[in-house]
Amino acid sequence: MVDLDLAIELAEACAAVYAEKLAVGISKASNGREIIAFRGTADLVDWIRDANYPQVEFHGAKVHRGFLHDYQACAPLIKLRGRQPPYITGHSLGAAAAALCAIDKDPEATVITFGSPRVGDLDFLERYCTCGLQQRSWRIYNLQDVVPHLPPERIPDPFRLTIDHFEHVGMGFPLTFKGEGGGVFGPAHAITNYIKALKNKRKVA
Repeated sequence: MVDLDLAIELAEACAAVYAEKLAVGISKASNGREIIAFRGTADLVDWIRDANYPQVEFHGAKVHRGFLHDYQACAPLIKLRGRQPPYITGHSLGAAAAALCAIDKDPEATVITFGSPRVGDLDFLERYCTCGLQQRSWRIYNLQDVVPHLPPERIPDPFRLTIDHFEHVGMGFPLTFKGEGGGVFGPAHAITNYIKALKNKRKVA
């Protein structure tokens, strides 16, 4: 069972990077550990990265080219200073960046993501499991959110005559909500509605 208090705190950190118009934000959790929070899709450039799905090499596996490009643009900004492993989080495109960051920066991290797409192939999932991240990662998703179904598990590449495979990482924690307002992918994907759903879940837990 995911720690709902921590999940809400990290979801609010994701909302904060949207509000501050940051690609990535570093803050402190209530227990003093660092939080690295990645923003999701917010503009046309992000849309282009979302669509740039052909896979490229990353730590001995293959991952979504656009997601990796987004993470690598942020990576130089991330300087870990805490004595304890950080919390790494993200929403949407930022959730994919969070998974990549955990492999790249600190495999001892705790990862909680919201509305994450699939990130990489089976080798990436195996790498995630082998270094112990799978057991410290929660992938929170809305059953009515389209983004967790993207990219498809199998995508033929007509130019390379290959098939790209995509898998989720992290232990799944499903929610069900319609939400209000909107965002790039509608209310079922908005981080504000993920926060509301988690708070409702905490009330009845």
